[in-house]
Amino acid sequence: MSSVWNLDQDHSFINFNIRHLLVKVKGRFLNFGLLYQEKAPFETSTVDFTVQTSSVETGNLSRDIHLGTIDFFDSVNYPQLRFKSTGMVRGSDDLLIISGNLVVKNQSVPVEVKAQLVPVQKSEMTKSKNYTITAQISRKAIGLHWNGLSPDGLPILGDTIDIHGNMRLLAKPLFKL
Repeated sequence: MSSVWNLDQDHSFINFNIRHLLVKVKGRFLNFGLLYQEKAPFETSTVDFTVQTSSVETGNLSRDIHLGTIDFFDSVNYPQLRFKSTGMVRGSDDLLIISGNLVVKNQSVPVEVKAQLVPVQKSEMTKSKNYTITAQISRKAIGLHWNGLSPDGLPILGDTIDIHGNMRLLAKPLFKL
């Protein structure tokens, strides 16, 4: 048996933060998509997640523009980031541990994503699942090597990117009315 789940982008978000000088800078992606195919046995289920790199927003226009250049995402030549699962296991308390590959600028790196099922009120109208997701990614491992130096000679950017978000998934209808 197989179930297909699509992202409800109006009720989902994907955020990140990274150390910039002495503080954590927050950002988010505004345009992304996810397809989850739940299969039996569960371990063969798949996740395919894409992000439009040009949709990055940090609250600072000049930084957002810089993130789209060849120093970082190179959005003109590499418009998408993509995560495809390679395996999935159940942890405790409705936790899914999803292994997969993240492709950034044609560079693929293994990533582990934790997805915690969030209990929701059941509805006759909509079949949905809500997950809180977390991951940590090395900026250098995904090919984002640019870094400047502070006046004290210290690196401006940290290496660890913390990813967190909420994904609301809706059962894909078998037909449209």
